[in-house]
Amino acid sequence: PGKLCQAVGINRTLNRWDVTLGQKLWLEATAPIPDGAIETGPRVGINFATPADQQAPWRHWIRGNRFVSKG
Repeated sequence: PGKLCQAVGINRTLNRWDVTLGQKLWLEATAPIPDGAIETGPRVGINFATPADQQAPWRHWIRGNRFVSKG
């Protein structure tokens, strides 16, 4: 969540802001991302999960994006 907020410029001034209101903060569709540019891998920092869940490919990112946490 921290890297996502950095990537889209969200800071604490928007804490508790309702994205469904579509005012200060909203979600919108962007240009499609080519399938070959999407990477997957295991999530980071879930040592409490079962081994199968720790290794499941539940993490997705765009190749080369500078806001992706190190695995």
